[in-house]
Amino acid sequence: MIAIASATDRRMENGAARDARFRLLILLFLPLLLLFTACAGRLPELEREPSSAIVDTETTALGATARRLTSAAPGLSGFHLLGNPRTAFAAQLGLAAAAERSLDLQYYSWHDDSAGWLVFQALHEAAERGVRVRLLLDDLHTVGLDRALLRLDAHPMIEVRLFNPFPNRYMRLFDLVLDFHGSNRRMHNKAFIADGTVVITGGRNVGDAYAGLAPAQNFADLDVLAIGPIVEPVAGQFDAYWNSVYAYPAASIIDPWLQPTARYLAARFRRELAAPKVARFLESLDENVRAAPLEALAVDWADAQLLVDPPEKIDGTDGLEEDLVIPALVAAMGEPEARLDIVSAYLVMSRGWIDTFGDWGDRGVDIRILTNSLAGIDVPIAHAGHLMRRRPLLLAGVEVWELKADGADPHFGEPEPGPPGSAGTLHAKAGAIDGQRLFVGSLNLDQRSAWLNTEMGIVIESPELAETLHRFFDERLGDHAYRVVMDERSRLGWIETTPEGEIRYDREPGAGLFRWIGAGLAALLPIDWLL
Repeated sequence: MIAIASATDRRMENGAARDARFRLLILLFLPLLLLFTACAGRLPELEREPSSAIVDTETTALGATARRLTSAAPGLSGFHLLGNPRTAFAAQLGLAAAAERSLDLQYYSWHDDSAGWLVFQALHEAAERGVRVRLLLDDLHTVGLDRALLRLDAHPMIEVRLFNPFPNRYMRLFDLVLDFHGSNRRMHNKAFIADGTVVITGGRNVGDAYAGLAPAQNFADLDVLAIGPIVEPVAGQFDAYWNSVYAYPAASIIDPWLQPTARYLAARFRRELAAPKVARFLESLDENVRAAPLEALAVDWADAQLLVDPPEKIDGTDGLEEDLVIPALVAAMGEPEARLDIVSAYLVMSRGWIDTFGDWGDRGVDIRILTNSLAGIDVPIAHAGHLMRRRPLLLAGVEVWELKADGADPHFGEPEPGPPGSAGTLHAKAGAIDGQRLFVGSLNLDQRSAWLNTEMGIVIESPELAETLHRFFDERLGDHAYRVVMDERSRLGWIETTPEGEIRYDREPGAGLFRWIGAGLAALLPIDWLL
């Protein structure tokens, strides 16, 4: 299975040629770039105050509960799959309310919306109780949040840091052009750690679409709540990123004149809570989960391994190949003997991966992959890389499924899902192999996750949890996704299963003409390495 990583390495050797083409474009637009170079900023050189996870939390309520639960399974970690977005959000609010010593949060994307502000409020209330809060955000999606981050950072118990920040807060496009490669390297990790005792990690960011609160289209996603020995390495990777040279104190990056008054946060909190949709949303959350997440959510006990990219991946992968998530995932999951089921929101597989899957298929391994449909994907250009790979995947014997844009949330990991919500876009990243091991994390099977973004995830040695994902593919996949097929003339089709029987589509179901043309044109460009 190491062939997957080595084949990807060979594919990326063409990066120098792509860099040359990019430099040519830079030269063509050099006059315009020079005009704006004066606007280009520099990140400040500064000393950072190091800090680390608070570990003496056994006497806290969460610590005591976790210790009592883990005593029944010495040496093992406990896991609960959070497939329902509202259950996941209720667990976050519950952990924030229960924390007594520390809250460490690490996210790629934090939205300036109701869910984002509800978690801000939960963190602020915890800080008011004397809880130390550390908030680490990748800077790509912090547009519009500078005032809130400054005000939070001003609290004596809250510290905010930005990972790989943009020097030009209001002209980020210039940073993207002048430092194209550096600006495209992002921290994609997700972690919510309460009292150094409980962690939630997986695919979800913080925002309405991840919490089931968006008015139209929400994400189908998967997180896992964990207690026990696995929490320590998750907290350790947070410290590594927090103390790295790539994490800048928010106050050193954001213009100080943006600092709002002390009443700013309170006013925003009141405004969000006063919104009728927010009140209805909070009423819909499981009260038991909000009140006592560890008591309300049953866990499965298993050995587990954390996989995480080093923060230095932001500078490139040279010399880090053996330390990256993908080769670690290959080693931890092993080669399948009978079945492999994969959920990947974005799917841009190398030729080496496809050949390896074909070899496994020749040995009798059933391989099924669920990804987004063109109609449902939130970033249509990301679908371009998948367009050119569907036929090779099908020829390799892989079953390819694409989530319906108008389908109900499949609630991954929920054997008996609750009331379905709108979930036209897949965002989960997971895999199960041979009914033995389950992977849940932030890693997509695409070139961006492999080479540009930092990623993390957990491999869980649990037949029960692995079978949960296998059963979803066996029993419920047809209700939520189209199966992609190919006839003898290499024409693609999409099969929808309905109560009246199967319906075949000869074009991308639900995708408008502009999406189809846009993705097709993007597929012709040499941008695989960005997808």
